[in-house]
Amino acid sequence: TMDVFLLMEMIRYQSLEFGIKDISELISNNYMEQYTNHLEKLSEQLHQEINEKLLLDQRVKELYERSKTANHNIGNYWFKFIEEHQMYFLVNSRHENYGKIGMSKEDSKIIFNEKNIPYIESTVVFEDGKEVWYYTLTSSYAKKLGIYAEDIKKLPSAYCLCTVVDMGEIGTFSDDCLRSIYDYIAKNNLVISGNPYGMIIGRGYENGKFKRIMEIHVPIAL
Repeated sequence: TMDVFLLMEMIRYQSLEFGIKDISELISNNYMEQYTNHLEKLSEQLHQEINEKLLLDQRVKELYERSKTANHNIGNYWFKFIEEHQMYFLVNSRHENYGKIGMSKEDSKIIFNEKNIPYIESTVVFEDGKEVWYYTLTSSYAKKLGIYAEDIKKLPSAYCLCTVVDMGEIGTFSDDCLRSIYDYIAKNNLVISGNPYGMIIGRGYENGKFKRIMEIHVPIAL
């Protein structure tokens, strides 16, 4: 009977993430102290994992809502508050003639970290007749992920006029994609307050046609 009791306790210990060797040490020496310390550490670990999952759930919902409406929003316009983003330089281009990739080793460690990468956006800023590509993430996500970069370049928070465009086949993308939204801005006497930029929603084949869908943001003075 005592063996059955012990077996049950060992199974329970394993369910609380004790290893086999840990269980042997636990029941042989300073049982209550070891047991209590382990439970405290396990509680902290689970709390951190829960917070990480909740944050990821928030991100997944954002991506879901954006992808669900992307095709329907091509050619439509709306206003949205876009929060501040941290910017990690990737490459310059002009009509998809790309220069040399310029991401630093320090930035690549941040961007390609398994924990961080779900929150990263592929972003292009239209400035001085060229397209400047960055990987970006909101400063609020960066803070929650424990990413600290005080001197990094940032896209400031702003109210933006937004639309969705199909970037077209590879090699055809340029700032020409801004013509329709610029026409809308001029027609409605809006004032641009910063460089327009776009964030890629997705790339892939639909009905045999390769599509690249991007959400355009133009900061507007309200």
